[in-house]
Amino acid sequence: MFSEKLLTISQVAEILQMNQAVIRKWIREKKIHGMKIGNKWRIRESDLASFLVRVDKNADSKKVKKNPYAGCYSYPRWIEFSGLPKHLNDTCGKQSWSVFRKLIELDCFYNSQAGQEYNISKKVLTAVTGLTGGVLEGCLKKMAAEKYICYSEQNKTTYFISIIIPLHTPIHLEDIDITFGGLKNFPKDQDPGCRKRYCQPTNAQK
Repeated sequence: MFSEKLLTISQVAEILQMNQAVIRKWIREKKIHGMKIGNKWRIRESDLASFLVRVDKNADSKKVKKNPYAGCYSYPRWIEFSGLPKHLNDTCGKQSWSVFRKLIELDCFYNSQAGQEYNISKKVLTAVTGLTGGVLEGCLKKMAAEKYICYSEQNKTTYFISIIIPLHTPIHLEDIDITFGGLKNFPKDQDPGCRKRYCQPTNAQK
């Protein structure tokens, strides 16, 4: 009996946070395997998982670096499914998750290794988060108190920020399915690569 779940184009697009047109294009280009049932495309969960493994495996190529889904270079998506968004908003204020997500994106952009300090102007950080200086400062203080970040103000215009790792999340990376960027059902013979970026202490914070 066939029991594997079939995903619609819209479901795959939501999982990958991509436009549906991009998913259809990938199917046409045979980058991801799809099957047509009637006039509708369906994608097996196992085929989506295989696609994600290939993305991770080829993450060092120039082509994949430009892919907004390439987690090593943009954002490890498993964090969104770890329960951390709600936890941060509950403990540090309702704007905290949007701020923390942007700090993660900036960390991936500036640092080859998590846990390293980077600096960003206050003006830029308020602009990209859409918050006032006072609200932003409050979020940073609360996240620092909860030991999610370290930050300082060495002058009036610049923040110095680092993400504290390992990152503590309500749901562990190992318990999040591969289709959401986690390690559950991840092939044991494959290197998880940057999926573990925020799970292991580095020399910067040992």
